[in-house]
Amino acid sequence: MAEAAVADPERIDAKPVNQDTAGAPQNETSIAVDPNRPSRVVASANDYVSRTWSCTIGGTPCSALGDAYSGTYYSNDGGATWCCASSDPNHLGTLIPGVTRLTGGQYDAGGDPAVAFDSHGNVFYAGLGFNRTSAPNTVAVNKGTFSAGGALSWGPPVFINQTTAPSTLNDKEWIAVDSHASSAFRDNVYVTWTRFLFNAHNGAYTQSPIFFASSSDGGAPFSTPKAISGSAHCERSNSTRRLREAKLALAWTPGSFASAASITCSKRGETMPSTPSTTCPRCWRCSCLQRPPARSISASSALRGISRGS
Repeated sequence: MAEAAVADPERIDAKPVNQDTAGAPQNETSIAVDPNRPSRVVASANDYVSRTWSCTIGGTPCSALGDAYSGTYYSNDGGATWCCASSDPNHLGTLIPGVTRLTGGQYDAGGDPAVAFDSHGNVFYAGLGFNRTSAPNTVAVNKGTFSAGGALSWGPPVFINQTTAPSTLNDKEWIAVDSHASSAFRDNVYVTWTRFLFNAHNGAYTQSPIFFASSSDGGAPFSTPKAISGSAHCERSNSTRRLREAKLALAWTPGSFASAASITCSKRGETMPSTPSTTCPRCWRCSCLQRPPARSISASSALRGISRGS
């Protein structure tokens, strides 16, 4: 994985963040910059880091545990240098703790990483926890803090919508934090995701509504998840943004509307509306995309596809 440092508008220098040459890749990257300290940057990715470790965990070779783990990396000098690499179970660097089994959690793998800063320099990581071949899955949020010396450490996860139901799959989450010091909702944390639902009897896909949860106390706890996409058979939640005038905007791609782009807005602190619209007054201008082709999806194929580029 590489970060592009722009020193000259006509030249982009790629800086290696966590470069592997032995089959331990990263994917689904995201990045956030501290609004009060632009030289501080946090990046995240699915990291298959244990594929190259020469060790065993409970008698199992580490290379056999080479699934997607929740990797994070940080820089205090604007991306010129990065920390930290993971080398074995006792040196996990800044992998997210408490979600995957590798880091003391209960799930096989993580996925869909997203990061955002608050106004005090805390950083929040949102991601998934799931098993490849069984039902348990969740959305998880960890809060990260920096020491006086600039070292990043992560707290335990807060789980949102944990489920063991084979008919429910949480996927495609994203996170936003109100980092505006003058906002009445300063440091509120907002998480959205897609909840894929399947027929409990035959496993057939039924719908995938967008869900929303928020926290006003630093991510512990979150509000009860609320569906905000009405009856839309939405493909994914793909963008949550903090806008001006205490507004929040969420964009997603539905599979049953005339246009593929829908936006919903709300004033901070109010209930998110249940009916999406293709315009969002005073928020941003919406561009309608071409409607995606219909496709069939099963619970098992959706689960296997997470964190592998789908």
